[in-house]
Amino acid sequence: VLFLTSKTTLSWMDLTSSAVTDAIQLGSFRKGLIYDGELVLDGKGLALRMGDQVSVFDLGKESLRHEFLLDDEIAAKGFAIHQPTQRIAVFGVTDEGERKQAVTIWSLETGDQLDSFVTSNFAERGAGVIRRLAWHPDGRALAIGYHRGKIEIKSCLPE
Repeated sequence: VLFLTSKTTLSWMDLTSSAVTDAIQLGSFRKGLIYDGELVLDGKGLALRMGDQVSVFDLGKESLRHEFLLDDEIAAKGFAIHQPTQRIAVFGVTDEGERKQAVTIWSLETGDQLDSFVTSNFAERGAGVIRRLAWHPDGRALAIGYHRGKIEIKSCLPE
């Protein structure tokens, strides 16, 4: 799927057919540049990383369903979806001052926060900055990839 955007509309197309398959009017919901997107909730929702947060839209109602924000000073830099358990893990990092990074896990269905952890002074730990997250297929663990090549596995048992 390829996402195309204008100031107020987000469209996506199936790359196999090169046809625009659907669109949503973002209007006042748009929170800055769109960096990442993924269809969620069995194709009924769309998760977008816009500005410093991740927002989930209900495609049927063309309305905002959830906004996932990290700490006030930590901007969202990426996310990973575990479709079978309908969970989203969002990671972010500060750009100034005391450097911190965080990973927070929420339910896509309810918007409830399920888990969160913050790492301070990550440069001193030698791992570097978080660059990617990936769920284990069974949803019981989250792999955290750092820019210096380290991979950390975090247990994330579903409720």
